[in-house]
Formats: sequence, structure tokens, C-alpha cells
Amino acid sequence: MKSGSKKCHSCGTMTQTPYKYTIVPAKTHGTIPVYNKAAAKERPNRETLKGDMKVTVNYYCDEGCYEKTPPQVSTNQYAI
Repeated sequence: MKSGSKKCHSCGTMTQTPYKYTIVPAKTHGTIPVYNKAAAKERPNRETLKGDMKVTVNYYCDEGCYEKTPPQVSTNQYAI
């Protein structure tokens, strides 16, 4: 197995070039924060966040494998 391989969420095979599907939780509309270019470099990895800000990343072999078993997306609204 080569480094950088990812396991398919659907069939379980390993692939070098996976199809990446990211689920980002929705936020309720509110005030938009002011963009700070210096703070953009200090942001944490989105996969390591906790609570309402956490994203889910699923890897698939290709789009065909994704279409066979798409992930279950929650319809809950998250509050800030």
C-alpha cells in the first residue's frame, strides 16, 4: 500500500486518487464576520474542529461508487 492511499467509504478498496466528498454543516444567517487576511493563515484544519463546526469527509473510489451509496446528510440546522 502506497502512502496517500485512502479507503473507499462504500466498497472498502484502497485508491490512490479518491473522490472526496465533504459535508459542511449549515449555519443560521447572522452577521458576517469581518475578513482578516492575517487570521486566515492561522485557521485550524476543518476536519479537527469539534461540535457544530466539525466537517465530515468521505472518500470514494470514483463518482460511480459514490452514487451507489451516498452519505446520509443530516437536515438539522446548527446555531452559532
